[in-house]
Amino acid sequence: MRRVALFNSRKPRRPTPGDRWVRLTTLLARHLAASGDVLVTGLGPLHYDLALHCALAAGGPAEVVGLTAAGARAAAGRYRGLLDAPRLRLLPAGPEPPTPTERDRAVAEAADEVLVVEARAGGAVERLAWEALLRGRPVLVCPADDTAGTAGNRRLLAAGAEELWSEGLGAEAAAFRAACAVRRTAVPAPTFPVPPAGTAAGDWPWVVHFTRACAGEFPGETRAEHLAALAGADDPRFHDARRALERILGEGRIRSAGRLIRGGHAVVSFTAAHPHDLARLARWARHLGRMTFEPYGVGVRRAAATRLGLRPAVYGPPGLQAALPEGERYLFQVRRGRRDEWAPEREWRARGDVELRRWPADEVVVVVPTRVEAAELRSVTSFPVLALEAWPAQLPADSSAGGVVGSASAGGSSGAGTGVWAAGARGGSP
Repeated sequence: MRRVALFNSRKPRRPTPGDRWVRLTTLLARHLAASGDVLVTGLGPLHYDLALHCALAAGGPAEVVGLTAAGARAAAGRYRGLLDAPRLRLLPAGPEPPTPTERDRAVAEAADEVLVVEARAGGAVERLAWEALLRGRPVLVCPADDTAGTAGNRRLLAAGAEELWSEGLGAEAAAFRAACAVRRTAVPAPTFPVPPAGTAAGDWPWVVHFTRACAGEFPGETRAEHLAALAGADDPRFHDARRALERILGEGRIRSAGRLIRGGHAVVSFTAAHPHDLARLARWARHLGRMTFEPYGVGVRRAAATRLGLRPAVYGPPGLQAALPEGERYLFQVRRGRRDEWAPEREWRARGDVELRRWPADEVVVVVPTRVEAAELRSVTSFPVLALEAWPAQLPADSSAGGVVGSASAGGSSGAGTGVWAAGARGGSP
């Protein structure tokens, strides 16, 4: 029985199940479990957690390095179903949490063998593999592709590491070769349709919670559930804005959040801004690592919003929040931050979770960018679906019964879509 550590260099924040490193890590962790070998790993980084989930789910043993007793208690909720697995052993750690470098080195030193999935040239994984080679430990390296993400693999092989060949994987050989040959296929980023010059915007009668892509777990999703989905069937839209919208519609709830809300109030954010204005406001927020707006959402008619508990945000200078009645402070939004003027977003907020099942169907709209996506989404929701590229268009007279807003039968074009992003990049489900 070997004790094997799997290593990957740092990866993009939003992986998909079809990514080369995901498929290889999943396959190799399961292969170790089937062989009765022990996976030695850390906890926290996605590549560690994915390998841990796959090994345990396949019935194999695993050891986690570098997790203090306090850290294990703090992680118990998020890692429910992993840290309480019967075949998991937590190796003793010091009283203080190790740094990432210390943790990675401890993982490598605790293993009998190091297996490098993907390593960048000059990165931490390449250095750890070099140290293992100098200590006389076996170092196996997956075949490199032609990207910079595996340049370290090529250098390690040239330095004397052993290449992992498919022939040694038995029944998994064909799947391993297929995973090595994978090229990531990206879904084009959706955008708000930009109206032709001189086109009148028309009335926009809704306030909408626009969703966003989610780099980690969806709200309400455990780490184990997230990892199981990542290790599952390929989905180029994995955890993107459309999938987030589909999750909201499936749950019938928009979950509130306090992130980026002054005072930490748990709210759901909406916007009354016209989509033509959002086309100008939508941009990549580098400091947050995401877009400010994406064209997927669910909303309600402005005329019904107040009755359903939504209220416009109160914009002003930082000192204004303390002057508001305590029950209204959740509405406060500073008018201008260091980077942005927030008032053009025309934000509305709901306090706490929003239960869509309590909203009258004839007041609700689901928003997506294209007619094609609108047609696809009709099987997911009974709410009317609006394709932004078809706006403005006459609403169907019987839109309260569901279907596609702006459908061809109403003189417009059918449309729909899905996704997840919080209006104004603040409160609510992704």
